[in-house]
Amino acid sequence: MNNCYNTRAVTTVEYNDDTRRPVQQISYKGRSGDAELIFPYGFHANVPTETLLTVWHIDGQPSNKVALAGSAEKRIQVKTGEVVMYHPDTKAQVYFQNGGKILVKTGNDKEIEINTGNGSAVINGCTIDKDGNVITKAGTDLDQFKADYDAHTHNYNPGPGSPTPTGTPN
Repeated sequence: MNNCYNTRAVTTVEYNDDTRRPVQQISYKGRSGDAELIFPYGFHANVPTETLLTVWHIDGQPSNKVALAGSAEKRIQVKTGEVVMYHPDTKAQVYFQNGGKILVKTGNDKEIEINTGNGSAVINGCTIDKDGNVITKAGTDLDQFKADYDAHTHNYNPGPGSPTPTGTPN
């Protein structure tokens, strides 16, 4: 990257979401100007004003800028090799943990764990195993619950004048 230098900046105006290229107005070292925001392949964001940026001046030209957006907020702590994507306002996140576990947190503190080590998913305490069996948060196996329900009968022997027996519910 010869003839390039970088500096810190903040966004000052949100860009028009209808444009094909995310050019955003920025402020740095007492100056202002436009910079094209760059994102890793497959990612995109419309960053709000006051977002911290790292800016590169291509070929040393102050008018030819690209910027990478970051966050000045406290970073989410992750272990070496782990990755987390999050929304700064809602705090929702997708956390790719070592060992293949994926933790999804919504903005209202609900959690979904995918691949908990045995191929299962846990959604707010309810487990779905790799074979599709569902165990409720209270520990009830829904397949067993259904089998018990299907097998139960109503052995009712009415006396004279009683209603007709209900028989089996199946």
